[in-house]
Amino acid sequence: MKLLIVLSTIVSTVVATTYHPFVELNFDFIGHDIANVSASAVDKCTEHCENTPGCKAYSWNGYNGGTCWLKNARENIVPKYGVISSYMWESNINICNELIDYDIVGNDVQSVPSPDKSKCCYICSRTYNCRSYSWSNYNSGTCFLKSGRGVVVKKQGVVSADVYPNNTPLTVINENCVR
Repeated sequence: MKLLIVLSTIVSTVVATTYHPFVELNFDFIGHDIANVSASAVDKCTEHCENTPGCKAYSWNGYNGGTCWLKNARENIVPKYGVISSYMWESNINICNELIDYDIVGNDVQSVPSPDKSKCCYICSRTYNCRSYSWSNYNSGTCFLKSGRGVVVKKQGVVSADVYPNNTPLTVINENCVR
């Protein structure tokens, strides 16, 4: 007697989430720790985070020869030398997208001469505590580096942008308003 064995194979499609880690130099994500893992270099943190349920971000520092502090959120961001942090974005992020004719008011870190507004993004990304900038043709071109985006006003000839991902909605105040 022949026994017919039918083997049915169920094929399931698993869609893996592709993460786009974005490194934030000299910034620490405070709190929301879910684990810490020894890692001599920051490049190992992404893999550890991807393999840890609930991990959405990490901060790395040189503690004990290198440690990844795995986190379930990216909220309280503070400048801290020697710390490298990253959030695991599920889509490509938009940074340094210019807001033409808008100025970020306040939050000044420093100003740097630059006749080329497109260099402000790079300059800011390499400046301690800089997260946004405004550029104007003041003194033949100046990048006004900011610790963050706060109040934004319409201002002819000024170009502004966030250098790091920012989930805060853009609030524009009319330049004729007095606050």
